[in-house]
Amino acid sequence: MAFKFNLENVSKLKLDLLTLCSGCKKVEIEGQWYSEWENPKAYDFLMDNYFHHPGKAKVTHTVCPSCLKEHYPELMKKDKINHS
Repeated sequence: MAFKFNLENVSKLKLDLLTLCSGCKKVEIEGQWYSEWENPKAYDFLMDNYFHHPGKAKVTHTVCPSCLKEHYPELMKKDKINHS
């Protein structure tokens, strides 16, 4: 069963690491990327409970696949060559 990005599910998460995209600020949960506009209440809960409270979870940054494709297409091509 896939994770549903809603307030009920997000409030039950026990995250040790919160991964944010440096470009668009999407959050990664269980391998999927979610943005604020998909569910503002769930996103705000994550930011309030993980990002703004030290010790709750560590925050790390990366680049989501959408931003990688848009801003760094040369890395996408290079990655495909290396993994073919």
